[in-house]
Amino acid sequence: MADQQIAFQHDWDPDYMRDVWPRGLDNAFILDRQASVAVEITAAGARGPVLEVGSAEGSNTSQLNLRGLAVFAVEPSAGMLQRAAEKSAALGTRVTQVCGIGETLPFTNGTFDRVLCESALDHVADPGRAIAEMARVLRHDGRLVIGFVNYGGATVRAARLVYGVARALGARWTRRHLFWDSPVPNEHTFECTYPDVAHLCAPYFVLDGARGVSIGWAFPGWGRVLERLPKPAAMKLLWVLDRIAWRVPRVADYVVTVWRPR
Repeated sequence: MADQQIAFQHDWDPDYMRDVWPRGLDNAFILDRQASVAVEITAAGARGPVLEVGSAEGSNTSQLNLRGLAVFAVEPSAGMLQRAAEKSAALGTRVTQVCGIGETLPFTNGTFDRVLCESALDHVADPGRAIAEMARVLRHDGRLVIGFVNYGGATVRAARLVYGVARALGARWTRRHLFWDSPVPNEHTFECTYPDVAHLCAPYFVLDGARGVSIGWAFPGWGRVLERLPKPAAMKLLWVLDRIAWRVPRVADYVVTVWRPR
């Protein structure tokens, strides 16, 4: 299974996955917020080189370089590395891109001031080994930033409850695999939650802080509710929920955690 998952990483292309995501205002809101929050938290206080593990199309790495940081990217997919190179050229950024996997990072011990793993930990074949590698290449006073879709959040729990009730009542819309259904799609290796990440990081790191992004993403009918509201009112509602998520990350749709080495 691990070998199959590593092969999948090398062929990774998120386009097909995005085709099944909701198209509403809540989706646009969270996609913008999760990337910007991860970048801002990673850049805060960074003085030395930064590594992103699982960098995909390179949006985060380019934004970090635009903040004046020396940035390295590890990504297993040749297709994603090509897109990242095109994005970097278009933005005029300089990012050192390396084809590789998180479980075997090709860097010496203590190389990086910051390591970012954004929406990638639940895609690697061996998350524990990847965390150990990130700990190895991080400086003793550095920080590891892990961002993940939170399958233990309030929206997921509530959505799955609604799915169960609707299926028990024979609702037709539940006959397909729904957005928050379990198990998650096969590009994931596990359903990532805060306790999962804390367990993986515990041998190497101490939690330095956590922030949440968004509540309500892809909950049944939520997108239609937002569509019926005037856009300013819908955006205000999304920001109110986001502020709650920021303060109480365990309930959030997306969580950014910061870890310091033990």
